[in-house]
Amino acid sequence: MRDAGREGSSRKEAFPGELLPPQYVRSKLAYELSHAQSPFGYQERGNLPGLADKEYETFIDHVSQCYRRSREQFVVHYKKKYEKQPDGTSKLPPYWIIVETFDFGLTSQLYKGAPKQVKKKIANGLGVQMPVLSSWLHVLNTVRNTCAHHARLWNKVIGFKPSVPKNDPAWAYVKEHNDRMYAVLTILNYLLSRIAPQTRWKARLNGLFESYPQIDKARMGFPE
Repeated sequence: MRDAGREGSSRKEAFPGELLPPQYVRSKLAYELSHAQSPFGYQERGNLPGLADKEYETFIDHVSQCYRRSREQFVVHYKKKYEKQPDGTSKLPPYWIIVETFDFGLTSQLYKGAPKQVKKKIANGLGVQMPVLSSWLHVLNTVRNTCAHHARLWNKVIGFKPSVPKNDPAWAYVKEHNDRMYAVLTILNYLLSRIAPQTRWKARLNGLFESYPQIDKARMGFPE
């Protein structure tokens, strides 16, 4: 029988790093989009050309919900001081505030919707192509949702297969095994090494595997 407590503890040890890449991307999006458009650019349909009309409507609805639910001090301050308009209507905040209320899914959607030049600049800063980063954000969101629902993860077959950098032999194995957790862990390690070079996440992950030698890493997609 699966030891749910042990798996939950292992999941928390393995995936604290999953928080950092979306935080990095959403802060970059806020900066680049504010300068390319306006501080409130996301409220205009044409500023997120990568989203279909229905996707944009869903995005704005979700943005509004996350903002209304937030109890962060800076959000409370904004609501008190700036939210109400002379006509009594409410106003959503600028990019640099609203993105801090985003969940993983909204970060992925904002990146998808952003103009190509913005997506390209952020992706290039991480050393990958736009479609690759978009797929990585999507798969990290999938993994995060699995963690949030306390579902089995360690040997899970990933329903969404992430892309990898083209013509790079370092990614050849991951390309052929991109439906297993090894691919997700490799992506996380790559992103964290670019965002926070001082990270010890890989060492902590290796320590976790040493603590549980009975784990069959081959079932996670690790090379034999």
